[in-house]
Amino acid sequence: MEEAKGSRMNAWKPIVTAPKNGRHIALLTKYGIRVVGFWDNIDDDTYCWVATVDGEHPKCWTDGVCWASNEDDVPSDPPVLWAELPASHSSVSTSTESGNKS
Repeated sequence: MEEAKGSRMNAWKPIVTAPKNGRHIALLTKYGIRVVGFWDNIDDDTYCWVATVDGEHPKCWTDGVCWASNEDDVPSDPPVLWAELPASHSSVSTSTESGNKS
């Protein structure tokens, strides 16, 4: 897996250590897609990763939300690593390899 170059984006950590307080962070999915997102409480007992920028997430995320599988029962591409966003963050582009960008 190639690490992002420059700034603090190369400090990838296991997703189990990611903050789950709504803070926006960089996410790296199982298939190498980079997403800016946050852990969200969708309702009282449902939590999930949500992309911060509309359309900048894996195609399999339904409306920018990473479920176990999407509305078409396609398995999701879940985040496996996370990193702090650089101080100058405005957006982190997703990879367009394999047509995974929506």
